[in-house]
Amino acid sequence: MLIELRISFLLKYISEADYTRMCRLINQFDYQLSIDSIDQDMFFDALTKDKKVRQGQVRFIVPTGIGSTITLDDVDQTTILQACQDVLGKDVFA
Repeated sequence: MLIELRISFLLKYISEADYTRMCRLINQFDYQLSIDSIDQDMFFDALTKDKKVRQGQVRFIVPTGIGSTITLDDVDQTTILQACQDVLGKDVFA
């Protein structure tokens, strides 16, 4: 959820105020999100096998504000990588 939220912010679908508010809300659950470093190619290969893939396009449901979302099927790899690194740390990809 944090990665989709970050994608929305990077693509300017959500305001900085709403982004900050939603992050604070999610972080109140004190969920520790961490993963070991993963191979970037393996990550994207796995992503294309997700249930949200339609006709070869990875779809993301991203917030556009408090209580509203849109579905995107044109998020480029650079944005996905940036969002993952912003949320999980710069060393997430090997």
